Amino acid sequence: MVDNYSEHIALLSVDKISDILDSFGDSEVTASKYKDKSSVKIAGIVTAKRTKVTKNGATMAFITIEDRYAEIEVIVFARQYSEVKDEIDVDCAVVIDGNISVEEGEEPRILLQSAAPLLQNGSVNIPKRAEAPKVTKERLFIRLGSLSDKRIELIYRLAAFNKGKVEIVLFDESQRRYSALKGTTIGASDTVINKLKEIFGKDNIILK
Repeated sequence: MVDNYSEHIALLSVDKISDILDSFGDSEVTASKYKDKSSVKIAGIVTAKRTKVTKNGATMAFITIEDRYAEIEVIVFARQYSEVKDEIDVDCAVVIDGNISVEEGEEPRILLQSAAPLLQNGSVNIPKRAEAPKVTKERLFIRLGSLSDKRIELIYRLAAFNKGKVEIVLFDESQRRYSALKGTTIGASDTVINKLKEIFGKDNIILK
C-alpha cells in the first residue's frame, strides 16, 4: 500500500498521477499544466507488468504505477530495463523519473528515464529543522543528491554485513535536510569507510 511509504514520498515533491491525466482531459484549468514530453516524477506501487522482446532480442517492459489517486502506464525501454528491472516488479514501491508521451486518441503514458525504490515509513527519521542532530556518540554522515538515490540500498547491505553501533545520517542536498536511518547502525571500520568513499565519493563521507 502506497501509504506505507508516505514519509519518503513527502520528501520527493512528486507529481500526482491524477493531475497528469486531468491535464489531457477536458478541463481548461489543468490543460496547460503538463504537456507532451514534460518531465515528471511519480511515486507509487507497481500493480502490473508485462515484458516484450524486441527485434534485437532485448527486453523492454510496460508497467502500471498506482499512487493514492490514479494509475498510469509507464514504458521501460530496453536500455533502462536492464538497469531497473529489479525495482519494477509487481508490488514494488518505486519512484520514477520520466517524460510524458501522448498520442492522439490515447491516454498519456510515461517514458521511464530512471527508477529507485521507496523507503518504508520508519526507515527515515526526518528532523523538523534542517540542522544536524546533536552528536552524543559517533555517527556516520553520508551526503547524497536526494533520498531517491538508489545507492541507499547499498548502505543497508553494508550495514547488514558489518554490524556495529555507529548511527547513519544522510544529508539530502536537494532538500538541505539531515535524515537518520532509523534502526540501522553499522561497524565503521576502515574497510567499510573506504568502500563507502568508493561508492559516494571521499568528500561525501564523514565519521565523527
